[in-house]
Amino acid sequence: MRKITKIKTAIFLMISIMFFAFTSQVNAQDYTIQANTTLTWGTGGVSVPVNDIANKNIVLEAGATLYINSTILQMTQGKSIRLSKNSKIYIDNTTISSTSSFPWAGFIFVNQSLNQGDIPGCVIIRNFSEIWSTTTLFSRIGSSGGGIIATESKFVNHEKFAYFIYNSPYNYGLKIYTQFTFIKCTFTQD
Repeated sequence: MRKITKIKTAIFLMISIMFFAFTSQVNAQDYTIQANTTLTWGTGGVSVPVNDIANKNIVLEAGATLYINSTILQMTQGKSIRLSKNSKIYIDNTTISSTSSFPWAGFIFVNQSLNQGDIPGCVIIRNFSEIWSTTTLFSRIGSSGGGIIATESKFVNHEKFAYFIYNSPYNYGLKIYTQFTFIKCTFTQD
């Protein structure tokens, strides 16, 4: 009996260590902007935390707001900017591109089960901003949509513009809120 207890304890410890290693590894993949906080990178704020975001997804938790003003942001291949419900990102006179010749993953709306008064995440791109080289510029994962408002901006070399699946088991019974508004924008493929 004592031997079985020791084996169970050893197995439990191994599983705990593996779980801790996995969650640490997953969390290491994200640069998270905490819920209900506002952060400004570039003019009027702090410099883009290049070393902190290298090789990571940028994740805006519910209600977070990120302003990126008059700067350059380089994203690593396959990484994305992820928006949760009630979060917003303002890209103002900024260029976002890939760190290499391989595309970054784009903007992804995630986990947005909306309650009364909630709104989907929103991307506001304005004032001659440029977004370069994504696999999919805008997409969603298990969410109820998202908002994109762009004015006087440029979009270059995107493999797909948008990928929103509406008839999937992930959104059964959800209302889908998606708005795309583009005013005086250009779309080019080199």
